[in-house]
Amino acid sequence: MRSLKQDIKKLFFLLMLSLWVTPNLGTAAKKEKNEFSFSKNEEAIGSKVYSHFLNALLLERRGELERALKEYNRTLALEPQASLIYQQRANLYLKMGQTEKALPDAQAFYKLHPEDPEASLFLASIHLMLNQKITARQILEKSIEENPKHVLSLIELSNILLFEDSPKAIKILENILKIDPFSIQAYYSLGLVYQKMEEFPKAKNMFEKVIEIDPESVPSLLLLGETYEKENNLESAILYFEKALKKAPEHFSLRMQLISLYSKLKQFDKIENLLQIYLNDPSPPMEANFWLALVYENKKQWEKALFYYLQAQKGMNNPELHIRAASIYSQLGESKNALRSLKTAVKLSPQEAQFHYFLGLAYLDLKKPKKAIKEFEKAIELKKDFGSSYFQLGIALDSIKKWPEAEKMFKHVIKIEPTNASAYNYLGYTYADRNENLFEARKLIEKALEIDQDNPAYADSLGWLNFREGDVLRAISHLKSALESMPDPAIFDHLGDCYHALGNSLEAALSYQQALELDPKNKTIRKKLERYKKWLLPESPARKLLKNFEKTLSQTPYLSGMILVKGKKNFIAKGSSSGFFYLRKTNPSHLPSTTTITELRMDLALSAKMPVTLRYESNTISQWTVFPPEIKDQLPQETKKFLELIASFFDNKLLLPLDQWQTKVQEKSKSFVLTYQDRSVTLKKNTGLVKAIRWGNTVLKIEKYQNIDRYFFPQKIKIESLNKNETDLKEVEIEFSRLSLDTIENKIFKAKE
Repeated sequence: MRSLKQDIKKLFFLLMLSLWVTPNLGTAAKKEKNEFSFSKNEEAIGSKVYSHFLNALLLERRGELERALKEYNRTLALEPQASLIYQQRANLYLKMGQTEKALPDAQAFYKLHPEDPEASLFLASIHLMLNQKITARQILEKSIEENPKHVLSLIELSNILLFEDSPKAIKILENILKIDPFSIQAYYSLGLVYQKMEEFPKAKNMFEKVIEIDPESVPSLLLLGETYEKENNLESAILYFEKALKKAPEHFSLRMQLISLYSKLKQFDKIENLLQIYLNDPSPPMEANFWLALVYENKKQWEKALFYYLQAQKGMNNPELHIRAASIYSQLGESKNALRSLKTAVKLSPQEAQFHYFLGLAYLDLKKPKKAIKEFEKAIELKKDFGSSYFQLGIALDSIKKWPEAEKMFKHVIKIEPTNASAYNYLGYTYADRNENLFEARKLIEKALEIDQDNPAYADSLGWLNFREGDVLRAISHLKSALESMPDPAIFDHLGDCYHALGNSLEAALSYQQALELDPKNKTIRKKLERYKKWLLPESPARKLLKNFEKTLSQTPYLSGMILVKGKKNFIAKGSSSGFFYLRKTNPSHLPSTTTITELRMDLALSAKMPVTLRYESNTISQWTVFPPEIKDQLPQETKKFLELIASFFDNKLLLPLDQWQTKVQEKSKSFVLTYQDRSVTLKKNTGLVKAIRWGNTVLKIEKYQNIDRYFFPQKIKIESLNKNETDLKEVEIEFSRLSLDTIENKIFKAKE
């Protein structure tokens, strides 16, 4: 397009040529050797024209457009035939946003140059700016008839026809490529028209041609990405968008487009990477905050998600953002803040039924069913066929004991949404729970399962219906199946009721315990569990203390140290005896892996006598030996029994019979007393350590403990026999010191002497 933004001298020469070569002054042919001879008056006029024109150019360049316009006006007033000034002034009007005023100047320029294709092109472009496509098209078509190879006019005409007459536009563009095989604009426009016609392979081929000619063409990379996206080839679309973003990293809308595609592919880490540039930005775009919030919401980082939703709200008070924030508040357990956000959303869009529905859900969550009812009713008023609102309205009505009205709501949901499985299930379950209309309940629940056969809540409903029908075993089967997919307190509660009905106290208690763990505030379940509090349940505090103590014993394969034995008659003599103590637990290879053999050895020294060695082994048949063997008959009859008791304690055989749910539990202020048949154990609440074990007529008391490698072991044990008929070994006291958990050499237990 011709312009006067060229070398001023050249412009002035052209200007003077247009001024002086006129019919009034004759033609250049009458001059000699292209030289002009001016009269003094003509030279004065030419000088003024030049002066005003030069001033106009300088003023326009400085941005003083109004003053520049005045200078152009003065120029044309002096010489109305100066065609380039019309073009220049038209461009100035365009700069000033006065397209209507530019049109007469463009027409004047065209009138003075009717055969110049660029004059036609300039005029057509003004008409296009004024949305006068028909006129522009006519001007261009006439110009192309006279100048069929003028590429710029052909391109402009193809742009007009691009989406109005695509086949004709394609012919023009193909013609351009015959004239100029490297026309980027022609390939680009062909790509656009093929994309519009959904001929995506051709469109991609055209855009790729542009990139071959101009590898830096960001628009073509963008359009290639768009074309692949239209084909639903998101990976390829992302590839081209990423290439474009590398060349234009400041392109915000492109960054957002990439983020949108990443979100469809659930590639939230990549979204986070794209948004890194905004993390420390004091005023990032609202969209960036929104996407950051979505990323952190997907990662379940609720605090961060909330922060960015609130930041996004600062840039745009959009109700959707308040809905999102409410959802995060709900996840954080901040029900009041969730309610506040939902109220704001409703205030911003009071005619949006969905927002009233969400507000109703929030009121239900806050146990305010009457307020929830108002919101659900408002949602239904705004949206007559709002099935979800009818459903939740039914739940709210049911919660305030208005079952007949609630029942109508669920039936209406089924009527307007015949595939709403939740409505069938709720109605059928409620019939079963109320123990009424059981035949109808079965039809409803089975219909729900027909629609959604894998829903564990519906399997629970069917199980509960079986329970009401008296088929408890079938009920248990359905309830267990439901729990595999959804560990829910209500299902565990139902399962507990089934086991309770069968008299299976252990399984009933376990089920109620699991229900209470998932819903610790449920008073009804807690009350059911109280029936079993007197038993040692697997999850009870008493059992946990017992298991911890047993764990210490079971994880101790070796124990050795000094020993002091006291008693009225002792193992071998009256008074006291000191010596060494060794204990080890092994699993011999020739026996089953679960078989443990406990070996105990005591080397006791007596004053003025040789040491006595007592050895005990808990095998299939407990056995004990004495060295020297000749004194074995001199020992009390119960020596073996006391050795066996000590070994059994460290081997956990004394406590193991108590580790079952049938064990009764008596809770005292500082301890638990566990009793099963003729055996009992007292456990301290604060330490979890065994205070005493009693079985039959024998009591083992642990009066003191010592800490070894963070494990507690007895330091002082007292064994008492309560049998009044026995005369020997009424009481034995054993003190351990310098205990060690180090490995004991095998030769100690194999030695004969």
